[in-house]
Amino acid sequence: MGEEPFSHVTKLYNEVMKTELRTAGMECIILPRKEADGTAISASRVRSLIHDGKTEEIRSLVPESTYRFFLSPEGQAVAERIRNASEVIHY
Repeated sequence: MGEEPFSHVTKLYNEVMKTELRTAGMECIILPRKEADGTAISASRVRSLIHDGKTEEIRSLVPESTYRFFLSPEGQAVAERIRNASEVIHY
């Protein structure tokens, strides 16, 4: 599973999953979060940049296909919903 340095709720979920998997005799491997400029990348960070109209700045944080999606008409519609959202950070 992926490392969770930001969301308290997801971090708790991961801890429970790790315990339950071990109890079931399965190994649990925690994968480090991908980083950009020494900081872990989060979906909340990406959404915040889109919300603030800084779509170009997500390019180094997301796969090229995701970046191209946000430039497409469908992606622009999603970005508009993100820009209109009152809260884009999930805890």
